[in-house]
Amino acid sequence: MEIPVRITRRENLRNRKTVHAYNNLIPLQASENHTSRNTCSTPLTPNDQISVPSSLNIVHLNICSLRNIVHLTEVKELVKLNNIDVLTISESWLNSSVTNREIAIDDYKIHRLDRLHKKGGGVCAYIKKNIKATVLKDLSKVSVSNFHQLWINLQCQKNKSIIICVTYRPPDTSLNCFEDLLKPNYVQALTLNKQILVLGDLNCNMLENGQERRALTNLSTELNLTQIIKTPTRITATSQTLIDVILVSSTALVLESGVINTSISDHLPVYVLLKLKAPKMPACYITTRSYKNYNPSLFSSDLVTKSDRLLSILSNTNVNTILETFKDVLHSTLDVHAPLKTFKIRNRSCPYVTNEIK
Repeated sequence: MEIPVRITRRENLRNRKTVHAYNNLIPLQASENHTSRNTCSTPLTPNDQISVPSSLNIVHLNICSLRNIVHLTEVKELVKLNNIDVLTISESWLNSSVTNREIAIDDYKIHRLDRLHKKGGGVCAYIKKNIKATVLKDLSKVSVSNFHQLWINLQCQKNKSIIICVTYRPPDTSLNCFEDLLKPNYVQALTLNKQILVLGDLNCNMLENGQERRALTNLSTELNLTQIIKTPTRITATSQTLIDVILVSSTALVLESGVINTSISDHLPVYVLLKLKAPKMPACYITTRSYKNYNPSLFSSDLVTKSDRLLSILSNTNVNTILETFKDVLHSTLDVHAPLKTFKIRNRSCPYVTNEIK
């Protein structure tokens, strides 16, 4: 069966540049069945680009080792050709012997969370230098059970910042990590009142109704998250699985999402294109009384001058007339001391107030 995937194409075919090996990188050769990621040589059109004006594109890839020279070279090409703003990586396989310089990409900053006590694992993020990025150190860690979380606050230009979490769950890590580790950190991140994206390889096949899928679905429902990747992200000769996911706190931010057709590793990159500017909410106005210059003594004195009308209700037997007289006296006096005014109020995002609650 042919899988519908997004195709990344190249505008100008160029010869591959010579790659200089560093001491701690592994110069592995591509295998014979390693096909070119440039599946079409026709020029890119605006609709084919991942990046569009007034947007932020974020890509995640399980790289299966950034120390692999072939992988690193193709990642650099992927970033440049698609003008990616943020590239997040799982299974970086980095450790203290590999410096940032050895895996650097021009015009990008790298933030790393290496798994130091065991070979493999690790997550990182390449972020354009014009985007202000701050690692949330209190939330970022590799747990004893090897569940990875790298939380980063992103501030792009003058737009409201967002928070991303780059995560990785090895296959042998218990599904309890969602409830015990990811959920508490997510709730803490919510207190910053910002939109949140969780990206990574969680080794939960979302195409199969198994225990892993149910665990991630339950977490998403509880935290009001939406999983936006719908097609397989790892395809072998015998299986097709969707284990690389993007969870968003608000689908209103999403312009586009999907899978990129490239053979950098045995996983396909997933991406999301976000609106930089949230849609402007219509102005909301309320009319209420202004007590800015209200003086209780003057108000009482003014009511005293209308005591005859107030006392007249005692001799009236018509309930409606009594009520109307009282309201007229009270409101006419209040109009002088606490006049009605119209105020413009700001709308605040309330992610937990759903249509059902309303």
